[in-house]
Formats: sequence, C-alpha cells, structure tokens
Amino acid sequence: NENAVIESVKNLLLTDQYERVMQPTLGSQIKGLLFENLTKQTQESLKTLIIECIDNWEPRCILHDVEIIARPDENAVGITITFSLKNSDRLTRFDLLIDRVR
Repeated sequence: NENAVIESVKNLLLTDQYERVMQPTLGSQIKGLLFENLTKQTQESLKTLIIECIDNWEPRCILHDVEIIARPDENAVGITITFSLKNSDRLTRFDLLIDRVR
C-alpha cells in the first residue's frame, strides 16, 4: 500500500548511514548536506542521494521524480517525491520537509 511505502521512504531518508548497527549502509547522507550552502550543485547532490537511497532500499516503488525546494527562511529543505508502486500505474506524490537543526 502507498502509505506504507511513503512511511518507509521517510524513515530511510531520515536515517543516517551507520545509524543501524547491523545494517550500516541503510539510510542516506542527506542530513550532512543540509548545512552546506544550498546551491544548484548541492540540490543536485541531495537529489542524487535521495534517488540512490530509494533505489537501493525500497523495492516496492518506482521513482518518477524528486524535486528539491530551498526554504532558507525556514532553515529547511522541501523534498517532493513522485513514485508509483511496482504493481500499479497510479502516481503518488508526497512532500517531506527536513529542518536544519542540530
């Protein structure tokens, strides 16, 4: 179901690599880029990390689009992900806001 995949993707993106002892490569490194200046290059790096993470760890979905939106007034980065389930043609889209908080 789509809600389960959305929650799984959120958990993957918010989990740092090496955070899980028995699965050190599970997760992403996007939190490390949040404190960089958010240039086009940084946005592309974030997008690449997100795509790699989802492709490697969420086999139930087919990724269609990842959009990075800078929100400097909120000290955050908005992420919009569009995907479909492998057994469905219906597109699902959800937003995730990641704050730059230590």
